[in-house]
Amino acid sequence: MISGHGAGLSNVLFSPPGTLILYFPLIPENLDGSFHHLARILKHEIVPVPNYGSTYYGDYPNEIPSSSLEFMLNTITKLPFFKQIKDEL
Repeated sequence: MISGHGAGLSNVLFSPPGTLILYFPLIPENLDGSFHHLARILKHEIVPVPNYGSTYYGDYPNEIPSSSLEFMLNTITKLPFFKQIKDEL
């Protein structure tokens, strides 16, 4: 699951245990840990995307930095599901 911090992350309630959650954090990142607590209880893995975020009442920038996109791609392609697809090809 990929989402900005906020209501979009409420879908984690319906995700199977072990779901990887990549989210765009609030800045500063330690502002709100509520989704980290929820993810831990539901046995999900939650990872903030570096170098991209928003302040509590602010908007996200229009462009995602390439370093953030690269981080997300590297994280996703390490999942067992992607390794299995690669092995089958």
